[in-house]
Amino acid sequence: MKNRFMVALLTLLAIFAFAQLSWGQADPEGGLDSLYISCGTNVYPGSGTTVVTFQLRFFSDNVSDQIAGIEAPFKITGNNMVSIDTTVAGAFTGSPFDLQTRAVAKFGNPDPTMQPFLMNYGWANISGSPPYFTGDLLFINIKITVNDTGTICFADTLAPTTGLPPNFVTAQGVGYNVNWSDKCCKVN
Repeated sequence: MKNRFMVALLTLLAIFAFAQLSWGQADPEGGLDSLYISCGTNVYPGSGTTVVTFQLRFFSDNVSDQIAGIEAPFKITGNNMVSIDTTVAGAFTGSPFDLQTRAVAKFGNPDPTMQPFLMNYGWANISGSPPYFTGDLLFINIKITVNDTGTICFADTLAPTTGLPPNFVTAQGVGYNVNWSDKCCKVN
């Protein structure tokens, strides 16, 4: 299992490294594509520990050169967090991106209970054929176990670690940074 993860992670890194050859370009079609956090999916019932789920959503209006790869590195901080789900299955359940090559990595200490959570989520279509994606879709679920109410924040502060902010690669190999805004969500 660990070998499969390493192969997936190395494949994603290779795809993004080769896309660097054309990096620096703007979004090749339409408006600026984005990744954003949806806070509306979290609920804390008030006793014991509970898993709250935040959605990292994807938006692209590209039609002729659709998205074939996504890298989403960010830092998660907050109060009353107990652990984070670092499994591929947990992150991609219910996502249309639950196919091809997927990876979830926690930088620094890999222990899912050690904070801050320096996370990188990635997906790549390495088949050279559809499906590619466009539209407003769920990319991944971020599942955090909490033991009380509080605030959880998502920030793009990993560029020195990963080398890139959140970014997309198109089917034609064009890599570009996407719109991302840091966001804090209340856990009530």
